[in-house]
Amino acid sequence: PLHKACQWDIVTNLDFVELHLEAEANPNAKDQQGLTPLICTTPYAPSAANYLLNRPTTDAKITGRSGQYFPANVRSTITAISDQNTHPDNPDKVQHRFLLQQWHDIEKMLVERAT
Repeated sequence: PLHKACQWDIVTNLDFVELHLEAEANPNAKDQQGLTPLICTTPYAPSAANYLLNRPTTDAKITGRSGQYFPANVRSTITAISDQNTHPDNPDKVQHRFLLQQWHDIEKMLVERAT
């Protein structure tokens, strides 16, 4: 359930994420595809990523079964959103700018923590 609460394809409710963690859900557990809840946050749930990263038990260094690595996913997300924002006819430019700032903040946090 924590993986689903963190997925990018749904509206992330941080209260729901918190509820799972308070019920002792493992923030480092891998799902059937080998993904952690943190990896599931990319590319559209930076608030859930930030929430998980601020928990001392979350490990951003875990690699998924297919080689997914959260810091690399963040960098790829930043690149993809930046590329989308260069298109003058992008109807989601404001949303993408907001997401981009959040992912930049998360990347900075990861660098500061040397992950």
